[in-house]
Amino acid sequence: LIKLRPEDSAAYIMIGNVWSMKGDYEKAEQNYRTALEKTPGDYCAATNLAKTLVEMKKYDEAFKYYRICEKINPGDPVLAGNIGFAYMDKGDYKEAVRYFKKSISIDPENEPSTYNLACCYSLMNDKKTAFKYLHKAIELEPDNTIEITEDPYFDNIRNDPEFITLIKQANP
Repeated sequence: LIKLRPEDSAAYIMIGNVWSMKGDYEKAEQNYRTALEKTPGDYCAATNLAKTLVEMKKYDEAFKYYRICEKINPGDPVLAGNIGFAYMDKGDYKEAVRYFKKSISIDPENEPSTYNLACCYSLMNDKKTAFKYLHKAIELEPDNTIEITEDPYFDNIRNDPEFITLIKQANP
């Protein structure tokens, strides 16, 4: 593919995606960077590079590319959710909450951001708010209950009567 179209950034993005799916983030990073060299400001290459850098725990660099993406497409709810996830992975739950709420304000039916808000509030030990978003996440995606019962982000609320009731009501 590269031999046929060496100047085509899309080819490098596709190859980066393959390496990312295989878990070889170094090679994925290399291809996304090459794509950005070929086409500076390429939204797809920048978002994929940022996600890859998060996987590699290179948060500061990832946020640099996410800021570029925000300038290109500030109204993208998936981008806001991805940034929120990066902050959550980093352990900055307050900033993660800010981005997940932004994502939901753009797309109120965004189940992943709603679910991740519940995770953040659980991790911050705000049970009341965690349950609020957990109820909404289940409403948006009823099949999530298996994931919820096993997700370590909910370890601190798993034995709470409200959690048990919520899971039972979702799985009658």
